[in-house]
Amino acid sequence: MTSEKKTKTSDAVALSSANVRFVLAEPENPDNIGAAARAMKNMGFMDLRLIKPPRNWRSASKKMAMHATDVLHAAKVTDTLAEALEDVQLAIATSRRTGPKRGRFLDFNSAVKKAKQAVAAQRIAFVFGKESMGLDNAALDLCDLIAVIPTNPECPSINLAQAVMITAFSMAEVAFVPRYNDRKTNVMKVLKTPVFVGKKELMDVLHILEETLVTLGYTHGQGSRSVARIKAAWHGLFKRSGLLGRETQMLKGFARRVRERAGAGASSALKNNFSNV
Repeated sequence: MTSEKKTKTSDAVALSSANVRFVLAEPENPDNIGAAARAMKNMGFMDLRLIKPPRNWRSASKKMAMHATDVLHAAKVTDTLAEALEDVQLAIATSRRTGPKRGRFLDFNSAVKKAKQAVAAQRIAFVFGKESMGLDNAALDLCDLIAVIPTNPECPSINLAQAVMITAFSMAEVAFVPRYNDRKTNVMKVLKTPVFVGKKELMDVLHILEETLVTLGYTHGQGSRSVARIKAAWHGLFKRSGLLGRETQMLKGFARRVRERAGAGASSALKNNFSNV
C-alpha cells in the first residue's frame, strides 16, 4: 500500500471514529467513568459526554482510566441528554428494561449494524444510564433506537463500564468504511449514506408543527385531536426514517404557510379539512 493510500485510509478511519460518541447519563461511580474512558480509547474512540457526573469525577476517575486520561480531559459535561445529542443524527440507548412505553427496541447486533452503516456520514451516539436505575422513559424518548445487550437471564445486569466496552468493541470495525467500485472510473469510492439533521433541529421542527396544530384548532386534551398524541406520532416517524435537511426546510415552509393563512382569516375551510383528517 502506498503512503498516499495509507493516509486516505487512516483519514477515513479517523473520521468514522470521530463520528461515534459515548454518553453516560448521570453516572454515579467515578471508577466506572474512568473504566469507560479506558474502554473507549482501547477501541479507538475519544468522544465522551457526561450528564451530571458526581463531584470531583475527573480526579477520582483517573485511577481506572490508566492511559486514557486524555479522554477524561476532553470529555464534555452537560446538564441534559438533549444537549448531549444536539448534533447527533442517530442516538442508540442501551437498556434491558423493556415495555410498551419504553420505545423501539432492537437486538444489539442489529442496532450496531445500523450504526456501522450510518457512521461514515452521520454522528452516532450510544447512551448509557446510571448504574442504579438505567435510563428513564424520557431519556429513551430522545433516542432513535434502544439496544438490548444479550446476557444470561439469571444475571442480566451489566456493569456500566462493561457495557461501554462491549459496545465500543462491537463498533471497532468502523475502520472498514463502506465502499463501492465506480464502474466508470474503476475507482473504489466511499459509499454515501443519507445525512440526517441533528436532534436539536428535529425538535425545532416538531415545535413548529405543534404550533401549527394549535393554530388549526387542535387541543392539548385527550383523543384523536390531541396535540401531544399527534406530535408523538410525528416524532416516532422521524426517529424511524430520519429527517433530511431539505425535508426540514420543506416542513418549516409548509407550517409557516398554514399559520399565515389561518392567521389571515382565510383558512376556515382549511381548518375544516384538517379537522376531518
